[in-house]
Amino acid sequence: MKRLLVTAIVLAGTAALVAPVMAQAPEPSWPPGATQVFIWSDTVTAPTSSYGYVPAVVGKQENFFPRTAGVLFRAYAVDLKTQKVLTAKDVTFFYVKIPGQPNVKMTFGKQGSGAKAPALWTGTWSIPPDYALGVVPFRILVKTKAKRYGGFAQAPVAAAQLTVIPKP
Repeated sequence: MKRLLVTAIVLAGTAALVAPVMAQAPEPSWPPGATQVFIWSDTVTAPTSSYGYVPAVVGKQENFFPRTAGVLFRAYAVDLKTQKVLTAKDVTFFYVKIPGQPNVKMTFGKQGSGAKAPALWTGTWSIPPDYALGVVPFRILVKTKAKRYGGFAQAPVAAAQLTVIPKP
């Protein structure tokens, strides 16, 4: 009888510990599944965030950002069927999805003033002061007016993933 009681308590305790872990949302898979739209993306320091953080170098390619920093997502997308670069007139939506945060809408436009300045999709996210430290499992999603879809997920390489660090 004692063995049965001890076994029941151990099983109940294990279930209590495992259930919350199993209930967490899964991280984006890598590599992403079949796609109809190719997306390239990176992150750079934004000029300011809504919390007042101003980086030392604006527009520097980076993946480690302190809390309250502004993260500028940049992206470039190509419809794989037509081999056409996607512009604002081609898409229904283009945004960054960050768990627990509002979607970051991306807009298309020239990045610079020169005649040969590239046009990219951009969107800025201000990291909340209480956002969890560590890797941000974001995804970038697009749907074209021709009903073709694409998604970008970070490669699982620690040194290349968007990571929130403590504020200096």
